[in-house]
Amino acid sequence: MTYKSLDQSDHIVYIGGVESKGFGRSASWCLPGRYQALLEGAFLGADMALSDAQQTALSEALQPNSKRSLTRRARDVWANSERVKAHLEARLGEHICFATSKGGMSLWMHLSEPLDVSSLTSLLATFRHAIVPGALVSHEPDANHWLAVNVTLDDVEPLANALSEHLAINQYEQEDLAVEETTVEEPRV
Repeated sequence: MTYKSLDQSDHIVYIGGVESKGFGRSASWCLPGRYQALLEGAFLGADMALSDAQQTALSEALQPNSKRSLTRRARDVWANSERVKAHLEARLGEHICFATSKGGMSLWMHLSEPLDVSSLTSLLATFRHAIVPGALVSHEPDANHWLAVNVTLDDVEPLANALSEHLAINQYEQEDLAVEETTVEEPRV
């Protein structure tokens, strides 16, 4: 409702809703402003369902013990972000590095080589909810070297495979990385 303070003449119609999968937790609202008489009785319920992850987070937030639920959800998101980061680092090796995470809903991944337009278009067609190109967020000269990766990503393997293909990481390089990871120095006695 942050726009409400800018709406001095009641032109904005605020519509919102959550259709929960749980019983009795659905909610919807409409603040029609000056259009109250016009919209009364003619509204509600078109395409307002949230994703499973969003519904879980919202349902937990609506619980009486919401502080504990939100803390648990925040820990789950943080653990998942660390899992995503570790998987991408292991799979893509020296072709990427991550900026230090300060929280939020994305990890900033720096690519050693920027993706060309066709690769980026292909990735966005398949992973539009998983990545955001840095050039869409910033006008810095190196913005095309950056991708924001969604930390709530459930299955990171398809994204890792696609990035591997687009960054032209060959199979031999991946096998060398795997050998290096399994080779451990024996402790000296």
